[in-house]
Amino acid sequence: MMARHTYENMGKCLCYKGACPTFRHNNLSKGLFCALGKRQPLPEKKGCPCNSCLVWVECGLTGLYFCTREILEEGGR
Repeated sequence: MMARHTYENMGKCLCYKGACPTFRHNNLSKGLFCALGKRQPLPEKKGCPCNSCLVWVECGLTGLYFCTREILEEGGR
């Protein structure tokens, strides 16, 4: 399963809520990387709360650091 880029998921996303140390350290904008994929340049990893995010749980995601990963088509993870 993969996350969808929706307003509902944006409201649950820990990045948008400022709870991600990697997001804060790298002054990233936006969020919901589990739906949108990696950012360029790749952010420096400073900790990842993805596995405690409601989007991660509800969408049955696996893995961490979506801001550094390519998002594959559904079923391709």
